[in-house]
Amino acid sequence: MSFILYSKQQCPQCEIAERFLKSNQASYTVIKLGDDLDVDEFKAMFPAKGLPIPRSVPVIYAKEGDTFLYGVKDLMAFFAKKEK
Repeated sequence: MSFILYSKQQCPQCEIAERFLKSNQASYTVIKLGDDLDVDEFKAMFPAKGLPIPRSVPVIYAKEGDTFLYGVKDLMAFFAKKEK
């Protein structure tokens, strides 16, 4: 599985999400908001897909299934569902 992890500096939840992806040997790319991608550009991605604008990070894009996961709990639930 391949993912894009949208995060920001000094974000404990983002660090947890990255450790989770790494521990599950997932292929992922980290995009830091404000450094790698403008925050306004990030927010503009969601209405174009008919999705709500995230109010916090991390947001994880699962390329398999073209799915956005909003936070660590969604990420863990996604993996649990794939294991079944």
